[in-house]
Formats: sequence, structure tokens, C-alpha cells
Amino acid sequence: MSARNEVMERRVVPLKPDGASPETQRRILLLGRGYEPIPIHAESKACYVKGWTSMGIGHRVIRAWETERADHESTGCRTGKLAVADVDLSNAEHAAAVSDVVQTTLGLCPYVRIGNKPGGALCYYNPHPIAKITVAGRAPGAGDNDKHELVEFLGTGQQLVTYGFHHGKGADYEWPEYDLLDSRLEDLPPVTPDMIREAAQAVVAALIERGFTDVKVTGSGLNVCLSSKASEGLTPVTPEWLCAMFEYAGRDCDMDEWIGWMCVWKYTPLIDPETGEPDEDFDRFEGFHEWSATGDHGNYEGVADCLQHWLSKGETDARSDGKTIASLVQEATANGYTGPVAWNPNAVPKTPAIEMLRGMAKDQTAVVVGDASGSGVANDDIPRDDIEPGENRWPALMFRGDAIAKIEPPVPLIPGYLISKGVTAALATRGHGKTVIVADMALQIANNGTWCGEPVMPGWHVIFLCGEDWQNTAGHIQAWCKRHNGGKVPESFTFFTDVPNLLARDNHDVSGLVETTRAHIPEGAPVLWVVDTWQRATTDGGQNEDHDMKGAFRNLEELAKSFDGAAIGCFHPPKNDAKTISGVAFQENATVGIWHIEKIAPDTAEGVRKLTVGRLKGRGEGNYKMFRFDSIGLGVRDYFDQELTGAVAHHIGGTGESAETAIERVRAQREKDAEAVEIVFEAVKGFLEDGKRVLNHNNAKSSAVQLKDLVTILENDHELALPGSGRKKAVAVRSYLDRLTSKVDGRLGYRERGKNGHGYATYFLVDRSE
Repeated sequence: MSARNEVMERRVVPLKPDGASPETQRRILLLGRGYEPIPIHAESKACYVKGWTSMGIGHRVIRAWETERADHESTGCRTGKLAVADVDLSNAEHAAAVSDVVQTTLGLCPYVRIGNKPGGALCYYNPHPIAKITVAGRAPGAGDNDKHELVEFLGTGQQLVTYGFHHGKGADYEWPEYDLLDSRLEDLPPVTPDMIREAAQAVVAALIERGFTDVKVTGSGLNVCLSSKASEGLTPVTPEWLCAMFEYAGRDCDMDEWIGWMCVWKYTPLIDPETGEPDEDFDRFEGFHEWSATGDHGNYEGVADCLQHWLSKGETDARSDGKTIASLVQEATANGYTGPVAWNPNAVPKTPAIEMLRGMAKDQTAVVVGDASGSGVANDDIPRDDIEPGENRWPALMFRGDAIAKIEPPVPLIPGYLISKGVTAALATRGHGKTVIVADMALQIANNGTWCGEPVMPGWHVIFLCGEDWQNTAGHIQAWCKRHNGGKVPESFTFFTDVPNLLARDNHDVSGLVETTRAHIPEGAPVLWVVDTWQRATTDGGQNEDHDMKGAFRNLEELAKSFDGAAIGCFHPPKNDAKTISGVAFQENATVGIWHIEKIAPDTAEGVRKLTVGRLKGRGEGNYKMFRFDSIGLGVRDYFDQELTGAVAHHIGGTGESAETAIERVRAQREKDAEAVEIVFEAVKGFLEDGKRVLNHNNAKSSAVQLKDLVTILENDHELALPGSGRKKAVAVRSYLDRLTSKVDGRLGYRERGKNGHGYATYFLVDRSE
């Protein structure tokens, strides 16, 4: 089957959300297809929504843009998993040739958006996003003052204008074949980071072949600089050349630059001049140490001393991007180097410097990276407080003047409730429902959904660590999936049937957990850890011992940092104070947020729970959500022939609505629901006379009644107003049928037969007259 026919096979028919402008409808449809739509100011082709690069996007946010950003008339999509090759070349022949080169490497792509230039933007799916790669050069005949023409591979932090009016073109953007609404994000032609980098290098070669000069490549693992002169007579990069260049570069650099130069030592591809093969024998770390022992940036006694000195700089400098082979050439030449200029297409990646130095030192077994006290920090983690005597950690933590404004504020994973860094405490007395509520939040995050109407930052994975009653917790998870996700557990949700020992005197438990998890999480994906409960994870220490609790809390923070994410700890309060975490005050003070979960109607059948934000760095204190718990059958029975069930948190109200109002509304809805159950039961009994069965299947046989037909009968013949519209009505009927599985009226019963191949329930009327 051709790629184009495959697209037709998976083409999606868009839904039509009501009560919104056409552009808002389009954005909601894009969100439902897995994209991340944003509003775009048409004339400037920019988004002026604060925090648009990382904010959570949900239905409520999109609808708010209709009034708050009415001047943003166009629509774009954040890129990252949506990978875009934007061929921004003026010459149609050049654009067509480069587009062919891109598709030769990345695959045929019918999802092409055309703006003002002929090349267009080709859209792919990259499940492991990378930063932008830019290929720039001067077209044949262009003067020195002419702008470079670009081919951009858009990644994280960028956006593509997808729909709207192009002011330069004087017409709308076009999609000649298929646009994004024709398929879900994951159904676009798939690519990988290596494929994108390979495509960028192929574009470099294609531009040079067509007479482009001063070709430059920057971003996400590539950084080369070619001029018309430097592209002739390229010299292979040898260890001798590298060492010679460093005689002229970085001699008087400060610590930040010293860290940056590590990138060149680590990732410059080295060639053996005699064999032409990669040089595997050159000891890069020894070479880096020898260079580090010269100049004004430090005199180190050995490789271990060099590594320890770097580690003392802390996490702030570890996040710095490294320097590149191009910057090495530039600085060495400026300082008097007159030898050959080497170029290699596989140039220096710009990745966090800490990973580079660790890679260089991986064979230095005498160097111990970790917490000197052995309190359980994974070996990969950076020691922050436990440094060698005499070392000063404060320079890396100091901000002065304008640098203070660059400190990032807390970024919400869920606005008003959950911050994307640090540890948040869910505090509740046993039996108050913290596991059910936290599981509901965690599953919505893993499913890229919305939690109680709040937008969730997309792209997160969740690791749920359950140390108490994991069988029942697994039942709650199954019940949630049956209610919300067609019975399927989100791929981004992982469940462990124990918690780590956060007080272990060795590193193996936490580091083993990190290692096991890393094998199943895409590189670069942030992770939310849920530890249920804190008390179970700290059983080897004293709950009232300050030293033990500080060590355990630090390990939980480091666990979150291991995947650049956050953690939720489920805490029990002391018996005499339900608003305080049991144990030392350090635990409360170290959290970035605290939720209080309580029963606000303990004497009623509803058993309403309330989650209140008692502490949150940034906005959010006082926000609350209210829930009632629904019992969902799991379709299996225990040893006593009783159906196993799980609890699901059902959102019934929140900030701005009193608890009394929410409870009354729930009671009224339950009364209406009970009446509907009776009507459905009577209607179903009528089908028995004709020997019909009820099932939820599009290919139902003539002897069956589909749910959509039952909806029509119930609304027309029985005047039952079912909630929702379209498919939601069928879902409402199905929930009523679930309620009837154990109902007996005389000699008639009703039960669920099982699941068909499509995952839908099949229901049979049963004659129990015997």
C-alpha cells in the first residue's frame, strides 16, 4: 500500500464542538487529535500568550483565548513531538530539491503546509522531541548583505503557524494534500532524532552542491560552519589537531567556559590519520585534565581532582550548554593559530555538560559520584551539600543584578494545584481517599487529559509507587480506565507494587529503581513520581528524627530530578492534628505544595471528599476540588462469587461553589439517575419478547439492538432525557446497563456476558424462571 493510501486509511473525520467560534473549534479539534494548538497573531506570526512554550493546554484554556486573545486570529501548533521540516527557500527549484532530500531521509510526507514560499513545511511525528536544528546559507549570487535562507527542523520551544491568513502572501496558508486534522499526531509519518539530524546533514550537502555558500548548521547536536573557502580541502580531525587547537583556546577561561569546553573534548569525532578510522585510543579525559592543568582556570592534581572540582560547581552550571568545534576554531584563530582548519559534519552536540563529563569519567573507577553519607541518593545524582572540605558551593548559587530576573518562576503541571518541580504532599487521614484522588490526577496526567477542568501539561509520564494495599489500588486504576479510557491503561502510566527505601544506607534501592525506570521512559520525557505512602517508604528510620527525615526527603527530591520532574508523596498526619505531616517540621517546610484531603459529609451516603490547596509556591492557596466516589465493577469475581469493584473519584464541584450546594446537586442527580435506571430496565425487558439482546457494537446482527437504537427508543418512546449528546448518550445508557447487572425482577435477570473483540461489553437478558 502506498504512503498516500495509508493516509487515507487512517484519516479521521473531525468532530464539531458547539458553542465556539470556528477558530476555537479548530483548536479544540487539533487538541483532540493529539496536537498542542496555540493562538497566533496573524500579522507578526507570533504567539504573545505568556508561557506558551510550556503551559498546559486544555479545553478551558482554548475557549478563554477566544476573548482574551481575540487579536490572535490564526492558529499554530507547538512543535516537539510534532516535528517540522520548514523549507524556507525562495527559489522553487532549490526548494523542491531540498524537499526531496528531506523526504528521502525522513519518508514521504503528504502533510505539507504552504506559506509564502514554495518549499513548505513538512510535518512528521517524533515521539522523542529534540531542540531546533537550523541550516542557513547564502543562495548563489547573493551578496554579503543579503539574508541567509533557511531550512529549519522545528523542535521543542518552537511553533508552526498552521491555519489563518498570511499577510505577506495576501492569502490563507494552504495544505495541498492533507492537513493535520486529517490524522492524529501519532499517525503522521514517524521519525527519530537521529533521522532528523541525518536529514539536516543531507540538506547541508544539497545546498553546497547547488552553490550555496557560508552554510551554517546550529542546534540539537549539530554545529558546523562552512564558508566557500573552508569547504575545500577539509582536514580530518585528529587528536594531534585537537590538542594543537587547544594550545590557543580557553587559556584564560573562567569556570563556566571551562565546563563548556568539555563538550569539544567529549564529542569532537576523532580520526586516525593513518587508517582513516575513528580513533578509539585517545584518552579524552586525560587530555582534558592536561589542558585543565594549564592557564588560569585551575591546576588539578589528577583526573579525580578535576572531576571533583567540576562537581563542586553544582547543578546550575551543569545545565550550561557546551561549546562547539566552530567556537574552538574561531577562538584559536583569533589567538594566533594559523594551521589547517578542520571540519567534520558530525560536529559537537550541545547537551548538558554534566552528561559529557560523566561520560568522559565513566572508566575512572576511583571517582565516587554520589552522596558521601550514603543516605540513598542514586549514583547518577549530583551531591549538593556533601562536598569536600574547603570547596565553596556558593558561587554557583549566587545571582546578582539582572541575573535575578532570569530565575524561572514555578511552572505549573496543573495550574493552581501541582508544580512541575519539587515534592508535593497529599495529606489525609487513612481512609479519606487520597489514593483514589491522587490516582485520578496521575492517570489524567499520563493520559494528557484535563483534571477536573484544569489543563494538564502534556507529555508527562507517571510512575506510581504503591507500598500499601496495592491490589485494591490496582483495582482503582482499572476502574478509572473503565470509566475514562475505554478500559485501556495509558501507555505513559507505570505501576510498581512497592515503594523504595528512602532511608537505605546504600544506594542500590533508589538507583535500581531509576535504572529500571529509565529503560522504559523515552529520553527527555519528564516524570511525575507518586509515593504511596511516605510512612511506608521511611520505615527504616524514625518519623520524629530530623536527620532521618531530611535524608529521606532529599532522596525523594533527587528521585524527581532524575527525570527532570516532580513527586507527590502521600502522607498521614498525626492522630491529634489532621493538618500537619506526622514527624519533623522539615517535611512540611521542604514541600512546594501541600493538599489537605478530608471528608466534608461523613454522615451522608455521598461521602463527599474535598481536596484543598493548603500550600503552593506561586498561586493556588485556598483552591479546592470536591469529589464523590463511584464504585465500578471490574468484570471479575472473588472466591465468594462477589464482583470485584474499584473506586473512581468523580468531580462534583470546586472553588466558587459551597460544599452544601455540591452535595444537594449530587443528591438530585442521583434521584434522576435512579429513575432513569428503572426506565432503562423496563425498556430492556421488552426486548426479551423478540429474543433480542443489547450490545455496544457497530456490526450488531439483526437479532441485536445497538445502544444507539436503544437511546432513540428511550428518548422517543419513554421520554427519558439522557445526558450528553451523540455518543455520550450511548455512554450514559451503558452506565445504566452496568447498574442493572445484579437487578432481579421476578423471574427476569440481567447480567454482563463478557467482552467482544473490540473491547465493548455485550449484555444478555437471562431467563431465571427455573
